[in-house]
Amino acid sequence: MRLNGNRAKPGRSLNIGDQLRVQRGEEEYIITVLELSARRGPSLIARTLYQETDDNRGIRKNLARQRKLNREQHANRERRPDKRQRRKIVRFKSGFE
Repeated sequence: MRLNGNRAKPGRSLNIGDQLRVQRGEEEYIITVLELSARRGPSLIARTLYQETDDNRGIRKNLARQRKLNREQHANRERRPDKRQRRKIVRFKSGFE
């Protein structure tokens, strides 16, 4: 996680207007702090305290779309025969000997 371009340390306090870069797996979120809360609360309220940049949201959606296409391409590939298919192959081949 980065805070205003620097590495974020646990003791560092957030201020209104700070920019956070959060890496979560392959996705990177760039958010701006709009308000601060004195206590921990529900996620619905927490979402109103920050705003993600529009450019970053578009980039994340494009990357997610590309990952989905890659998964679909690999899902259709031929796999190794399972146990039942191997038995059929053995029976088929033994008929020629």
